[in-house]
Amino acid sequence: MQKRFPSRQVIRSVLHRARALGLSSSARLRLTWFLFAAEHDWNVSLTCRHFGIARSTFVRWKRRFDPNNPESLEEHSRRPNSVRECREDPVVVAFIQQCRISDPHAGKQDIADRLQSVCNLRVSPATVGRIIQRHGFFFGDTPSHRMKRKSVEENRRIDHRGPSEFGESADFLPVFGS
Repeated sequence: MQKRFPSRQVIRSVLHRARALGLSSSARLRLTWFLFAAEHDWNVSLTCRHFGIARSTFVRWKRRFDPNNPESLEEHSRRPNSVRECREDPVVVAFIQQCRISDPHAGKQDIADRLQSVCNLRVSPATVGRIIQRHGFFFGDTPSHRMKRKSVEENRRIDHRGPSEFGESADFLPVFGS
């Protein structure tokens, strides 16, 4: 069963009250799409050509539109409802941090090999690299490490994450053999 769409008069009245209802300019533009389409016998192709939009865009907004709730034409958040959390073993993260503190230029392959030999934990070098990047384990006094530290700090400010779960210092971290 197809949804019955409102008449020109209904769309026109909603468009007339749109500013008073607090609708955004993009929502008001969508109302003009529907008014144009209603005035042209719901010719979707003509409407899309006239406004320079894709058919799928018009159809999506037409499906969402509820004349009793004009706010249905506002943008919705595209953020996913749930995001998979990274499962990092705190022991692995602490070991990687300790390795990077003792040897700031230790590579991910080297650290993965040390994890295997010292802790008997098999972690891929790619995972080690992601942990280094995510936690900002750049302790070297080189231009590239300074730049990466700065980038990590800026991202934390933007993301409002705050300091890493291990804090800024590694004073309390367990010391693993090297």
